[in-house]
Amino acid sequence: MITLRDIEEKDAQLIYTWKCDPLIKKLALDYDYSTTLEEQLHDIQSSLQDPDQDYKIILLDNSLSIGYIRINWMDSNKKKAWLRFGLGAERGHGYSRIALNMYIKRLKELGCFRIEAEVYSNNSASQKILESLGFLKEGIKRKAHFDGTQYIDVYAYGLLIDEKN
Repeated sequence: MITLRDIEEKDAQLIYTWKCDPLIKKLALDYDYSTTLEEQLHDIQSSLQDPDQDYKIILLDNSLSIGYIRINWMDSNKKKAWLRFGLGAERGHGYSRIALNMYIKRLKELGCFRIEAEVYSNNSASQKILESLGFLKEGIKRKAHFDGTQYIDVYAYGLLIDEKN
């Protein structure tokens, strides 16, 4: 069973661990990205104080933290959101799709009508998840991300919540 809860300061170690994972760095961050536990704690503290952010932890069986979902509101009316998400070791079981589907329903209840996301062209898993949820590829930022060896495309996705399946 998948549930969501608000991020807490105690999650800093977990977020730090995930963001140090070579696969997450390759598929969602910069190839030379580095962080510290203190930076992640500060980021969580800042997000908790920022009314234009919402940061959730994805839980498996109400106890095991397996990933996160994070949005930034793109407008003062909180109608448009920019989405980020990631999973730790529990990849490949459909948990991201389930959690995102739950989260999108919650955003719709809050009056959000549009969600945007960007995905590197080498991240086919996230592309499939977004497309399965009704996101459309709305554009391509050609060769916009350096992966350490070459420049790759970044796909821009959008979802109009009223059009969601």
